[in-house]
Amino acid sequence: MRSFGSDSEAADRQRARAWNVQRHGARAAWGAQAPGSLDYRRVTLFLYVLRLLCAAVVISAGGLFLIAIPGIVVSAVHRLGGVNISDLMGFLPIVLTGLVPYLLPIGFLLALVATYGRLAADNEWTAINMAGIHPLRMVWPAVVVALVLGGASHWLSTEVSPSISLKEREYARDILLNSFRDMSPGRTEISIFKDFYLSAQSRDPDSNIFRDVTIHVPAQARSKQTANATAGDFAGRTILADVAEFSFPGDSIRVDLTRPRSADEGSDLQVEQSWLEVDVDELLQIKPKNRREWRYQTSGKLRRMLLAGEVPEEQVRAATYEFHRRNAMTSTYLMFILLGVPTGLLLRRGTQLGALAAAVGYAMTYYLLSIRLGKALTGWGVVPPAVGAWATPALGSVAGLWLCWRAFRR
Repeated sequence: MRSFGSDSEAADRQRARAWNVQRHGARAAWGAQAPGSLDYRRVTLFLYVLRLLCAAVVISAGGLFLIAIPGIVVSAVHRLGGVNISDLMGFLPIVLTGLVPYLLPIGFLLALVATYGRLAADNEWTAINMAGIHPLRMVWPAVVVALVLGGASHWLSTEVSPSISLKEREYARDILLNSFRDMSPGRTEISIFKDFYLSAQSRDPDSNIFRDVTIHVPAQARSKQTANATAGDFAGRTILADVAEFSFPGDSIRVDLTRPRSADEGSDLQVEQSWLEVDVDELLQIKPKNRREWRYQTSGKLRRMLLAGEVPEEQVRAATYEFHRRNAMTSTYLMFILLGVPTGLLLRRGTQLGALAAAVGYAMTYYLLSIRLGKALTGWGVVPPAVGAWATPALGSVAGLWLCWRAFRR
């Protein structure tokens, strides 16, 4: 005997179905009915796979960035000649932003292999097929995630990343000059990347005067000697001096030298007094003329420069390749879907480690062929710039389609 509540619920369902029939037709009403319907199962599975994939992307991409941070820190300390923690923490976000278009696709590929490999290993993929749901429908969650990540990466690659290297150098200039102006009392070594280097035996504790110094002078430095030498003789050389005193006019570094002499054997270059001045902006190539170079422009501006003939003729091929490469990087996500999903399904009988190793191999092969080989072939004139940029994603997609055919026909 049914209760009053049960009769009421049945009546509510009947009224809801009648309303759906009136508005959408009988087929829609029956398709949208309760939890046992096929459409309901499809939506539930879509959300389930999407949730698994998003979690895997966060874990894999986050892990890759954590692995990259120690290397970035070591490189920053080496390039900047030793900086404090606060300056280093400001430098990290700039470098990591430039790495996002490269690391995020790899994280997405690892997430695909892990997610679909888990579905296959737990026999959930078999259950989905037995429920009458086509395997390709279960790829839609990956497509949705790829479109979101691809859009973000495209914006970074075309609008943000081109100027990242300039921002790194500007930040490096600021912290280098600040660290030089506020040098710790016991510091006796100074370096700006590999271009300018000073090492001293001792230093006056309350000033920027160094004694018994060895200096590698960059080729861009301006120098002037009092006698027996001409301006520029010290540029690009390694020299010795009894005393070196630092000052910082504007964004330049000036070094006044006492008894400077060449460290090269057989050279008799020696004067009583001399000074060197290094323009840090010129040394780090962040002058206004450098900012106007095509390699630092957004893709829209680069395209206009190519059409207007503003790129030097000898650099047109490289600039055209760079324009296509930025766009081709966005297609990496769709290519990795074609490679990652079937790899996870086909290797389900083995360990997850094997599938993940295959995914890493795909990524390394792609970046090696795309960044190295494609650029080299374009530079040598073997292939047109567009072909050099798009050939690797196209070949990877063809290989992925073959793997999908093998995985889905089972």
